[in-house]
Amino acid sequence: MVIGGWGAASATANTDIVDLSTVNPAYTAAMSMLHGRTRLNAVILPDRTVFVSGGGAGAESAPVLEAEIYDPQTGTWTAAATATVPRLYHSVALLLPDGRVATAGSNPDRGDDELRIEIYHPPYLVHGQRPFIEDAPPTSPTADGTH
Repeated sequence: MVIGGWGAASATANTDIVDLSTVNPAYTAAMSMLHGRTRLNAVILPDRTVFVSGGGAGAESAPVLEAEIYDPQTGTWTAAATATVPRLYHSVALLLPDGRVATAGSNPDRGDDELRIEIYHPPYLVHGQRPFIEDAPPTSPTADGTH
């Protein structure tokens, strides 16, 4: 999946997806995000949806605060929570062990060493059964690929 753009003049809502299981993988256009973004953050969630947050609608003076989620089953984007802190260049979104997402940072070149962290609670935390790992190898592979 390739989403968004790069640089102040490259904010875009474009979404392209490649299916690597086909004989000749190629990117195809998918539904555009709800907001054009540049320098965004994306996290694959345990329910296989994609959480996108932060970035700018152009220059860093135009932050995008509303997060959105892509559902690969339906091929659609839906609005998620609205952040209170702009997350621009040099920010991060991180999946936490309990299934929440932490967003942090921003662009220190702008003189805003942002120290606040926000926590996003995906819908699966409150609706129905939470995702869980059904199967995993008993040990980690060694450097040569054996267990």
